[in-house]
Amino acid sequence: MVTTNRAETHRVFGFVRRQANQEPDVVPAWLNAAQGTDSYERAAQLIGEIREIEDGMSKSLLRLVQTREVTAQELKIGGDHRWKKIKQAKQQPQQYKNAKRQWQEFERKHVQLNKILGRYSFSPVLQWVLLAGSWNLSMIAKDMDRDHVHEHQGLRFSESDVVLHILSLAAASELERLQQCKRCEKWFFAGRSHQRFCSPECRLKSYSQSPKYQKYRKIYMRERRRQAAAKS
Repeated sequence: MVTTNRAETHRVFGFVRRQANQEPDVVPAWLNAAQGTDSYERAAQLIGEIREIEDGMSKSLLRLVQTREVTAQELKIGGDHRWKKIKQAKQQPQQYKNAKRQWQEFERKHVQLNKILGRYSFSPVLQWVLLAGSWNLSMIAKDMDRDHVHEHQGLRFSESDVVLHILSLAAASELERLQQCKRCEKWFFAGRSHQRFCSPECRLKSYSQSPKYQKYRKIYMRERRRQAAAKS
């Protein structure tokens, strides 16, 4: 992902994996600075809606296909009359009733997601790259009234800019790496998919307060006292 320092807006070039990694700190830096604002609530809601579709609903529908309860083609056709024909042909009414309900909820979530995005305004920008001899297509985000603005590494980022970055991360399958620390709740861009803490300090402090560590600590201290008593 690439941005340019413009007076009113920033630019995102394409929605591809290799570019989404180029500025991984932009989104978490803005989210951490914007906490407590309406802009933050909207951005966090957007992230939540995208993740609900990715992690919850899509996986549930995929399980239906993988277990052969319904085919991918049957999920795609939609329409009440077509679902009715499938249900009658398969003679498994409850199974297809459940599949239909999940698919309709899946579609409803997309409508809700895109309704949220309807608040923002993005414009295409076409630029001829002289040395490459080709056109470069990019998108710019237009600032909205009352957007929270944060300056990061000399660049000015508004809510609209960050939303465009969030969409780019989602389209590049990188949004899962945007995490909120399980201890301090600070946003960060995870270097590994299983990383859940923003720093080694937060990871150690969280572990030191866990029941597992407390149990280990009790056993350790009991053994230390036993050894000390044996020496005396």
